[in-house]
Amino acid sequence: MCLKGLNIMSDKILYAYLGKTSKEQSLSILDLRSDNDINYMIDSDLRNSINKDVEGLCGYTDFFDERQIQEKLDNWMPAKHIVVCPTVDSLLDLSSADENLRVLLQKVFSLTKMLYLPVMRYRQSMLWYLDFTPIYLEKNPQCGVLMESFSKGLDAVSKVAALELSRKKILVNSIKVTNQDYLPDLISFLAWSGKRKMYLTAQSLTL
Repeated sequence: MCLKGLNIMSDKILYAYLGKTSKEQSLSILDLRSDNDINYMIDSDLRNSINKDVEGLCGYTDFFDERQIQEKLDNWMPAKHIVVCPTVDSLLDLSSADENLRVLLQKVFSLTKMLYLPVMRYRQSMLWYLDFTPIYLEKNPQCGVLMESFSKGLDAVSKVAALELSRKKILVNSIKVTNQDYLPDLISFLAWSGKRKMYLTAQSLTL
């Protein structure tokens, strides 16, 4: 399913950015916007990658600390859309890529587990997992095995979450990002899916 070309006002969104990155490499850190309908859970490991003038928008979180995750979710749920954005820059460092891959997937799993109860309470949330590996693979083919491993792991977490939450009719999908300038299309798609009845779940979409 192609997600481009949709243009409707957005619903409340919670973005969660996990992993390690640098300002020079990152494709997955949004230009954070001051908006009452948008909140940001930012991995503590990303603190040095955030511009100082927007730090006030960030809820820095240790994604291995369930208490911190719970605190942020208590403050910012319910949200119509929860967008999980793992930054995969760390997988480009082949000297520590295996450990980085394990840590990043564990953070995704930890957040997913903590999301189950709040989304089941609200029942109108949609959960999205952004997969940036197609962009990185194009420029870094030497990291192909690691990137594909992470992509498959992320897709597996998404599908398991979709299965677990299906009885509450909560939609869970992954989105493969193939365009570096993805943000306008993502915002439009989230707005469209929030305003219309959508039944896709456990799918891998393309943006």
